[in-house]
Amino acid sequence: MISLRYEQSQGDHTLFIKNSPNGKLTFLLVYVDDMIVTGDDEIGKLTLKEKLATQFEMKELGKLKYFVGREVAYSKQGRDSMYSISLKKQENYDARPQGYLLSKII
Repeated sequence: MISLRYEQSQGDHTLFIKNSPNGKLTFLLVYVDDMIVTGDDEIGKLTLKEKLATQFEMKELGKLKYFVGREVAYSKQGRDSMYSISLKKQENYDARPQGYLLSKII
């Protein structure tokens, strides 16, 4: 990931983030043998998927529905961010919420 100019998150070492020169973001989240590629940089997401496919056997599963046993909710109003923060507090996750609106990224 370093060779592709992604930075590893200090809060979650399974999260990699790339800031494009145009200000757009691409995220890669790895969980065991699953990977989630998301962001607001369509070209960045496509490029990342192509690079990963040269190294790993991959299958496109479409829009994310569940992750780590939780249903993923989508909202155009940006409520996803608030939901994920309250879920972390409710479940006592030791994680700091990040300032990304999921509805604009996913």
